[in-house]
Amino acid sequence: MVNSKWNLVYCFSKKLSVNDSAFQQILHLLKKSIEYNRRFHNIKLYTDSNTYYYLKDLDVEIEILDIDLFFLDDFKLKVLEKLKDNEILIDVDIFLYSPLIVDSNCDLFADHADDSQRTWYVDDFKEAKKFKFSNFLNLPEVKKEMTNIGILKFFNKNLLKEYINLYNKIKDTAVSEKEILPKFPKFSILIGQLSLRNIIDRDNYKVKYAVSNPNNHYSHLAGERKYDNDWVESILKPIKKNLL
Repeated sequence: MVNSKWNLVYCFSKKLSVNDSAFQQILHLLKKSIEYNRRFHNIKLYTDSNTYYYLKDLDVEIEILDIDLFFLDDFKLKVLEKLKDNEILIDVDIFLYSPLIVDSNCDLFADHADDSQRTWYVDDFKEAKKFKFSNFLNLPEVKKEMTNIGILKFFNKNLLKEYINLYNKIKDTAVSEKEILPKFPKFSILIGQLSLRNIIDRDNYKVKYAVSNPNNHYSHLAGERKYDNDWVESILKPIKKNLL
């Protein structure tokens, strides 16, 4: 029985998959995530006209939103503008074992803190310096906290506005150099997460993380391993067992 006041909002587009195999796997994760998470929360799904065909049989509220997409978080940024007070963004690769407990005593509620020295960040930091969009980012030279946005809720509207404005400025500058940029989805994590972290650090905004609450129990299948179906199924087994 759903008794949480928080509704979960997904955004999903085939345009954000690098090939059909990747799309099929992410589609599988989305459907499974909805199946499990709807036990605790009401669900809403944003998608585009071209992707709706693959989702039309899902028994959830679906809203069509057609926009140009260049980076992984472009859709997420557009949906953030539409979120209601009781709605929280969640990624398609997050699986709840219990209702998500949301701490609103902060400017931003997010998934978890990450380390800027992880390989995928460091590589992007180095390569981004070649392109104009990097002029709008503070690229860390030493270890810094990053904010994973697999779960995302802004309680400070000024922070949200600053984030959207900076993200769009960076994206537009990057798109102006699209002919020489590495292929999609290169720089997506940097543009989506580092831009937000720069604002948080600059203005000392308060962030709370879902993973820090011991009463939050969930798995986030972040990274490339989500495309390894054997590994995914091994992670999902306890969730399936709970469904019985």
